[in-house]
Amino acid sequence: MTAIILDNNETDINHLSFSLKQLRHNIKVNGRFRSIDAFTEFCATNNSKIDIIFTDVKFGSLNLFDHLDIVNFAENIIITTHHKDFAVHAFRHNVTDYLLKPVQVEQLNESILKVKRLKNINKINGLPYKSQFQVTVGKQLVMVKIEEIDFIESCNKMTYIHLIGGKRIPCVIPLLTLENKLDPECFFRANRQMIFHFDAVQTIEKSKSSKYLVKLKSNEDKVITLSEEKSKAFRAWIDR
Repeated sequence: MTAIILDNNETDINHLSFSLKQLRHNIKVNGRFRSIDAFTEFCATNNSKIDIIFTDVKFGSLNLFDHLDIVNFAENIIITTHHKDFAVHAFRHNVTDYLLKPVQVEQLNESILKVKRLKNINKINGLPYKSQFQVTVGKQLVMVKIEEIDFIESCNKMTYIHLIGGKRIPCVIPLLTLENKLDPECFFRANRQMIFHFDAVQTIEKSKSSKYLVKLKSNEDKVITLSEEKSKAFRAWIDR
């Protein structure tokens, strides 16, 4: 993937560049800019769309969203800033994530995983899979983005959507209904109680009975035992 870093603080640029190399997501930084003018000039001469722009919001007296339409230039925008008060405005511009400085490597990794999942979703053409959906939690409507889902489980007539980072959203939507909204290239139905994302898998073991035992990164204490039939399907699913 390709990326641009837009920040008026050289130390923060260097820190972010170093963190990206540590994570080894094979992200190539095509440009580092400390002013909106320099970045605008780059946009005027560059025809290829960038996968990710890592950008601050405030540049002196300038507000990024008032002076630059970056949405049409990058597929994903990840805000990295000290300013909390632009979060709502940023998400109205459909940013992928909003990280507060100093940016932690773990948070940065979660943001990049969101980008990868979005890229997989965007490859789907003409299929009825959702990019997001709403669930009712109490009296509130909560928007769930598909790229943020780690796994979904059913327990005691309730469904729980587990997001990257550990947040859990309870809902009454049946597991089968949710399964029909998800791309089967990315999500696997393990049994009547569980659906998990490809990137959520931590370890895979094979039992003496040739059944697969799966542990998830966010729930290593729980072993998901696949039936013989599901084990065959799972092997075909991961052999891509």
